[in-house]
Amino acid sequence: DYTFNDLVGEDPGFRRCVEDLKIASISDRSILITGESGTGKEVLAQAAHKHSKRSGAPIIPINCAAIPEQLFESELFGYVGGAFSGARKGGSPGKFELAEGGTVFLDQIESMPLEMQAKLLRVIEEKRVWRIGGKKPKPLDVRLIAASNRELEEIIREGDFRTDLYYRINVVSVKIPPLRERRGDIPLLAKHMIKKYIHSPEDIDAYLPPTLLEEIQSYEWPGNVRELSNWAERLLIFERSTIDVSSQAGLSSQETDATKVDETPRQASPEVMKLSEAQALCIREAISRNKGNLSRAAADLEIDRSTLYRKMSKLKIPKSKAAAVEANPTSPHGIPGSHALGIRKLREAESVCIMNALSRNNGNLKRAAADLGIARDTLYRKISNLDIPVEKVRPESLD
Repeated sequence: DYTFNDLVGEDPGFRRCVEDLKIASISDRSILITGESGTGKEVLAQAAHKHSKRSGAPIIPINCAAIPEQLFESELFGYVGGAFSGARKGGSPGKFELAEGGTVFLDQIESMPLEMQAKLLRVIEEKRVWRIGGKKPKPLDVRLIAASNRELEEIIREGDFRTDLYYRINVVSVKIPPLRERRGDIPLLAKHMIKKYIHSPEDIDAYLPPTLLEEIQSYEWPGNVRELSNWAERLLIFERSTIDVSSQAGLSSQETDATKVDETPRQASPEVMKLSEAQALCIREAISRNKGNLSRAAADLEIDRSTLYRKMSKLKIPKSKAAAVEANPTSPHGIPGSHALGIRKLREAESVCIMNALSRNNGNLKRAAADLGIARDTLYRKISNLDIPVEKVRPESLD
């Protein structure tokens, strides 16, 4: 488990975030940690738990994005024996019970279905938990830390997150800055990561010469600290060979003025599919595949039905069955549809579309965003939210 002493960084914004979290961790109030994917939200949650009066009890992490909707309640709150077909004899405690006296860390809480949000709110307010099939609630003493890589206010406006739950979990809010906003910490973090794997600290300069430190400081790091850690491991693999280390370690050719945000519109290439087109194509396919049944289509896409309605409205997709496309559609540019790629989940369709745009533009985020028909800041958020492995789509050689 991490403590506050394990955190590396001197950036004023990052240190302010850490100090705020230190103060907040002493109380027993709920904490909301926000920040892009890979910024270290779980590490900070562990540090806050270790700094609290509950440090002697466990911190139980729950990744809300990894739990199938039908298993949410049993995972979080447990069940009694015979509660449903296949239920374990004697029942099973949920994650909240396992955290008794300690902390529950709800990561990617924005992925929690609306129905579960209502049940979570009840547990928070009443400090009791009901197992599925149980007749009596169990008293509960846990501290809640939630995390999201999206702005929950935006999700509330979209109708996918409850306002009352937001106020319950957002008693104290801490936002972790992305790595591109704390560039001075990049050399510190890189050296810290390399030191963990080498025998002699004197070798640091051989692995990280000044020219390479300058290069990694100018890079955008859309995957944040997680991507930097991955890069450091690959750097160690290639060591000081004659291979271009920066290339093999995964740095792409990007503009030297990477910190600038230039949203000048550029006409997309005719073969490029915009992100909205990929979304609409995937949704139409799901509707067609499920013969117009929107509940089943939403389940197929792995999104809430309310989210499906909202996206259909935004993308101007009629709700009638007749509006569904025929099997194996093509985009307006003649690109094979999501069905041809074997894609059912909306999240996967978005990922493929974005990775194609990044690959087509040699990792240049500004040009990829223009092709996708979105702002570069929106592309940053999408890369973060979708956990896109950007190092896989960047070229091996520098331009």
